[in-house]
Amino acid sequence: MGAIPVMQHRLRDIAERLGGEVLSGGDVCITGVARLDLVEPGQLTYVTAKRYLEEAEKSPAAALLVPPGLAVRKPAVAVSNPLLAYARLLAWLYPAPLPQPGSGALAAPPGSAAAGGERREEPEVWPAAWVDAQAQVDAGATVMPLAFVGPQARIGPRCLVAPGVYVGAGVELGGGTIVHANVTLYDGVRIGQNCAIHAGSVIGSDGFGYVLDEEGRHVKIPQLGTVIIEDDVEIGANVCIDRATQGATRIGRGTKIDNHVHIGHNVTVGPHSLLVAQVGISGSCRLGHHVVLAGQVGVRDHVTIGDGAMAAGGAGIVRDVPPGARVAGVPAFPHKEWLQAVQIIPRLPELRRRIQSLEHRLRDLEQQRGAPGRSS
Repeated sequence: MGAIPVMQHRLRDIAERLGGEVLSGGDVCITGVARLDLVEPGQLTYVTAKRYLEEAEKSPAAALLVPPGLAVRKPAVAVSNPLLAYARLLAWLYPAPLPQPGSGALAAPPGSAAAGGERREEPEVWPAAWVDAQAQVDAGATVMPLAFVGPQARIGPRCLVAPGVYVGAGVELGGGTIVHANVTLYDGVRIGQNCAIHAGSVIGSDGFGYVLDEEGRHVKIPQLGTVIIEDDVEIGANVCIDRATQGATRIGRGTKIDNHVHIGHNVTVGPHSLLVAQVGISGSCRLGHHVVLAGQVGVRDHVTIGDGAMAAGGAGIVRDVPPGARVAGVPAFPHKEWLQAVQIIPRLPELRRRIQSLEHRLRDLEQQRGAPGRSS
C-alpha cells in the first residue's frame, strides 16, 4: 500500500466520529493511529483492558482509546469497544487505494471525498484487458490489464478486477467487490456486494468427486453446480472453494476466510463465520452462523457444526458438533476434557513406570500366595 500518509485531527473530532466520550485532551492533535507496540509520538493507540493501561501510559502515544470506567492520565476517549473503534478509525483515515482510471496511479476508493464521488459514464477497461462483447460491465467498474471477462459476465458498480484475474462466463460480481490479482472465478460463480477476494484464490473449480467402475478405475462425477458468495465476505489469498456437484456451495454473509483454506463441494458456511489459515472442509458439510474454526482444523464430509461452535487449532472434526460447543483434539471432543487429557500426556512415561512397578509387586504377591505351605 506504500507509505501511510500523515494526518492531523483533533481528538474531539475523532471522538465524535466514533461516538465516544472525551475524557481529557480534546484539542490534542493526532497525527496517526497505531498499535501499542508500534505507536509513535503524536499518534493514537488503543487499550482493551486495564492490564494494558500502565504500558500505554508509559508509551509515546499522544492519546488513548480506552473502555469506559478507566482512570487515565493521558488524553483519552472512552468507547465501548476500543479494538472495534480502532478498526473503524483505520478504515476512515486510511482508505484502501484503488487504481486511478487511465493513469496507473493510485487513488481513493470511488465515492470517497478524495475521489470526488463522481460516477463515470463508461467502465474503465485498461489496455491489454479482454472484456467479451456479451459481458456487462457497470460504468463505475474498473478492469485492469491482463484481466479476462467472459461472455454473459456481469460486473457491478465500483468493482475492481485486478491484473491477471479470470472472470468466467456468466460470473456475477456485486457492487463494490474487489478481486485481487490472479484470482480465478470459474463459469457461473456468483459473488455478492462489497466482497474482497485476495490474490491467487480459485472459486468454482470442480468438486472432488469420483466413483470406482467395474475395473477399479476412478470415474469422475460431473460437477454441475456453482458457488455463491454472499455479501460482505472476505476471502484470503490462495483459497480454493469448489463448485457443487449439483446446487451450490454457499458462503454466508459477512464470513471471513483466511489464507490457504479449502472448502469442498456442496458445503454451506453460515453467516459471520471465521475460517482461519489451512482449514479444510470436506464435501457436504453444514456450518451454522458465527462458527469459528482455528488454524489447520479438518472437517470430514457430511458433518454439521452448530451455530456459534468453535474448534481449536489442529482439531479433527469427524462427527457433528452441537451449537455453542467448544471442541479440540483429534478426533475432536469437548475442549475442557481435552485440556484435562493433554495435561496427562507429559506424565505418561512416569505413569508407565508406576504401572510396571505395580504389576511387578502384584506378581510377587500372587507368587507368594501360591507358594507351597501357605494358606490364604
